[in-house]
Order: sequence, then C-alpha cells, then structure tokens
Amino acid sequence: MKGPVADPFPSPPSLRFRTYSSGASIKFSSCASDIVAVASNSHFGMAGKGIQQVFRTGAHMREKEGEKRVKEGEGGEVGNERYNMGEVGRHERGGGVEEIARFISPSTIFSSCFSEEDGDLLLSACGDGIVRGWSIVEGSKCLYEWKGGHAKEINDVAYTLLGSEVFLSGGWDGNVCMWSVRRAEPMAVWRQHSTTVYDVTWSPRDPYLALTAAGDGFAVVIDTREGKQLIRTCVHDGGEVLSATFDKYDSNLILTGGADGSIRAFDLRRMHEPTCMMLGHDLAVKEIQSSPFRSGVVASVSYDMSCRVWDLKQAPHCQRSVLHPHTEFITSVDWSVHDSGILGTTSWDNTAAILHVQS
Repeated sequence: MKGPVADPFPSPPSLRFRTYSSGASIKFSSCASDIVAVASNSHFGMAGKGIQQVFRTGAHMREKEGEKRVKEGEGGEVGNERYNMGEVGRHERGGGVEEIARFISPSTIFSSCFSEEDGDLLLSACGDGIVRGWSIVEGSKCLYEWKGGHAKEINDVAYTLLGSEVFLSGGWDGNVCMWSVRRAEPMAVWRQHSTTVYDVTWSPRDPYLALTAAGDGFAVVIDTREGKQLIRTCVHDGGEVLSATFDKYDSNLILTGGADGSIRAFDLRRMHEPTCMMLGHDLAVKEIQSSPFRSGVVASVSYDMSCRVWDLKQAPHCQRSVLHPHTEFITSVDWSVHDSGILGTTSWDNTAAILHVQS
C-alpha cells in the first residue's frame, strides 16, 4: 500500500562507480565484506559479450569511520577493445573503488552469484545457455562450464545458502536445473513453468526448498529432492512474475515482484491471496531481495529508476525509503550480509551504486 515515505528527498549514493557497460546483476560476497560482483553487457544484453567484474569497496566501508581513499587502475585491453581503467571503476561519489578482477563471456550475462563454499568462485548465468565459473584469484580465464540443462538463455543462477556444493539455474526455456560444482552436467532438469523462468532462489532455512518465478504468472515452491511442486500459485493476477524471495527469518513468508509494479507478500500456508500488497513503483519491479538482518524488510528496484525499501511490520504503510541512485532502468539489487543497511544496485546507465539505508 502507498503511505508515508521515510526519506522523500534522499541523499545521493554513498558510492557510485562506473561499470564496463549496461549493468545486469550485482551481488555482494558472503565471505568478504568489501567485495562486490557486477555483471554488465554490450548493447543492453541484446547481443554481444558479457563482462563480469569484481570490485573491492573497502575504502567505502571505512568511510563510516572517516577514512577515505581513492584507487584507480591502469590501462589494459578487453578482446580487441581498449579501455581506460580510470573510467571503468572510477568513483563518482564518496570513498574509493578498485576493480580486482574482470572476466569476459562470449555471450551476455544475466545474473551472477558467489559460491557459499568457496568465496573465490563466482558463477555467471549466460545467454548461450551455459553457467560459467570464474576464480577471482586465478586470472581471467573461465575455469568451469556447466551446460546441457538449458536450450536458451539462462536468466538466473543461485547457490544454495546452506553450505553444500549445489546451485540452481532458470532459463527462457522454462527449465529449472540443479547442478553440482563437481559435475559439468545437470543433476536434475525440471520443467516447472510454461515460459521464461526469471528468478530462482533457495530457502535460507530449509536446504531442500527452492522458489521460482516466471512469465506464466506463477510462483512455485519446489522440493529439490524429487523435483516435486509443493506449491504452485498464480500470484500477480496472471501477469509476469519477475522476482521472488523467501524471508530470511519467517519460513512461511515469501514475496514476489511483478511486471504490474506491485510487490506482494504471501503466507505459504494460505497462498490464495496476498497478506500484503506494496504499491509505489510506476513500472515493472525488476528484482526484490529480503533483508538478511530483519524479518519483513525487503528492497526492490524497478524500471522506474527507483530503489525502495519496505517493511511489512509497518503495514499498511510499508514503504520506508525511496532512492534514485541511477538515471536509467535499475536491473538488480542486493543486500550486504556483513553490514546492516547497505544495499548495492546496478543500472543501464553503466554504473553501480552502494547505498546506506535505515537498518
């Protein structure tokens, strides 16, 4: 529901820096508090290569203690193109940023995630139906490729949160695949949706439960031991569901973001209607992420170029913060699991931003 906004005139981002191209995904490392990965693409992801970058934002984190530092890299080459490291990775506001790794995918990258087992392993979901794995300490070559599960582009990849070697992927072909980092082929392939799977995520409390969201309007909860659908519900009145997430503390709470611009909360025990509907975005909600520190708190980004923070405990006036850190579509958002109230966003404006919000 619309309601009072905590900061209608928010301050600018604490840190904003240039990415190689139009941003598609941002993820904080769960192993290192100052490491963040950003995926970007040529031609807005419609054609060409994908670039997976890893940045160190340690100077920004120390800014809260009054220390400021700026680091800029040196020139180099990507493929046959010249680039200026004083531009890519250049900070625009506050603190400093250093690009510590860069990987080139021959196809676009739609999503990325860090391994929960090995903090140096970064996975990228690519437009040629392959999940690629990179080591941020062993150079720029692709170390692993997982393929055979998807016939079309992969939209999302998600590593299990509970310390095993398993990850999920979802793609344009409607398939959801489960993989092991130790096997090049999928452990299982499930046809859970009739059209594009936009989002896959694991339960933070049950190692066998996963949640998917798709263009067919359904959110599906899966028992990955058998690939069985435990819950399948049309959650946005038939419209596309672009993102879904489990609450990090309430095992019965899931949230979904739709092309209709709404965010909806559901109790898994009563999925026939939402327990809360959050309205405020003017365009489609591209991604939502639940807070790792507080139950009922969720961050969202939209094609309306805003990032918003919501608190279900304040219903019906759930909207707490509205931020405008970018000048183009915002495509991804993530919470730091190390520092309460720190968000990362990336956008088609060729930048990523680190934001401080009320925790």
